[in-house]
Amino acid sequence: MIYTTSQAAKALHISPHTLRWSDKQGLLPNLKRDRNGNRIFDEQDLEFIYVVICLKKTRMTIPDIRRCIELAGEGDTSLKDRYQLMLKHQK
Repeated sequence: MIYTTSQAAKALHISPHTLRWSDKQGLLPNLKRDRNGNRIFDEQDLEFIYVVICLKKTRMTIPDIRRCIELAGEGDTSLKDRYQLMLKHQK
């Protein structure tokens, strides 16, 4: 299923503004757009955004969330670095 910004925000219990802000902050690197340039989301996007929301709720900084996303994009080779980032955040 494909969601508009408003539909995705409603499904995630956040505001459309929060979704747009997250995109502008570089927290949604694989975000797709329709032919009119509107953001569109699928189920996988919603799951990814939920993780970002969880990281924000832990008060992780935006630069650290960006770094976590970047490391996750590198795959399993970055597991040690991601673990270290989480340990740093825990302290």
